[in-house]
Amino acid sequence: MTDAEILAEIARQGQRLGNGKDCTVYLCPSDRIPHKESNVGFEVRELITDGDPIMDLEIWDSDERQIVFIRTIGPQDALNAVPWVEWEGNGTLPQRIFAQGDFFLDEYQRTELFPPSYSLYTELCSALRPKSIFEIGVRAGYSAWAMLRGCAAGTIYHGIDIGDITYANGMLHEEYPEHELRLARCDSGTLTHLSRTYDLAHIDGNHSHEGALKDIALCFGRAKYILVDDVIAYCTVNSAINEWLAAHPDIQAVRYATQTGHIMLGPLPYMYGPSSRDVVHAAAQAERA
Repeated sequence: MTDAEILAEIARQGQRLGNGKDCTVYLCPSDRIPHKESNVGFEVRELITDGDPIMDLEIWDSDERQIVFIRTIGPQDALNAVPWVEWEGNGTLPQRIFAQGDFFLDEYQRTELFPPSYSLYTELCSALRPKSIFEIGVRAGYSAWAMLRGCAAGTIYHGIDIGDITYANGMLHEEYPEHELRLARCDSGTLTHLSRTYDLAHIDGNHSHEGALKDIALCFGRAKYILVDDVIAYCTVNSAINEWLAAHPDIQAVRYATQTGHIMLGPLPYMYGPSSRDVVHAAAQAERA
């Protein structure tokens, strides 16, 4: 995607992403993020926008801007109303499950960054005990591994990814032979509905504004809980969540301050009976007590 194409996309989406208000928008496609080792010597500067300036960073090299990280776009009224929930964050991922040559391997293994996010998956599943999980965006299977670690034997896990799922498929079947696992290479954007319901859906797939909205809509009404990743990491996922919440003011939601930003939607009262935000962590709190 060229700079001109990015600017054209921003112009096309800007009014809606700003919820009808003026906003400054910058966008960085993930494939422009270099390997960690190539960041040596780069200068990181703050970039002031309509979003949260603490989370808006730009990387410069030789007095030229190379990368812009924007975490929010425009007003955050609906998202700001969602309460934050704490979790233990003590879990780690074992070395044996990592794919050799993984582009992001160094980030996943840095204890101050991603491991706490993966412990969230385990803690939630340990508390909620889902009997069925649907995941959009399997990649190497790390989040699936962390979720299944907190599940009882016989849990049904269905995962899809637009990319190659060969490694994840082999690793997960080797690690969890006691679960019912089914992985498929599939573009979630081509799906019009889910043929069954799930206790938990995890969304980490298409990170565009429209793609994230479509993935949420696909799972809405078909999953008791919907956990969405990258609400902080991607401005377009952030804007999609904010738009969804604004359009569904009655939906229950809680947020988790992970490295990439997670939000839990649900459970859905009309489908699963009376509930409140307290239900999300009632079991976890009881277990810790």
